[in-house]
Amino acid sequence: MRCGDGQRPTGPAGASPEPAASVADATGADDIVARFNELLDSLREAGLLRLP
Repeated sequence: MRCGDGQRPTGPAGASPEPAASVADATGADDIVARFNELLDSLREAGLLRLP
């Protein structure tokens, strides 16, 4: 990663992760847990988060 030389920082070389699927926005307190769980599932399916 380079910083301080006037260029933007770069990440590690190699394959980029697949984007996670989008999740609908929560609309209130009633659905926040459902939307959050959908987000976690999406991140797991994309390989960005492991099961505990």
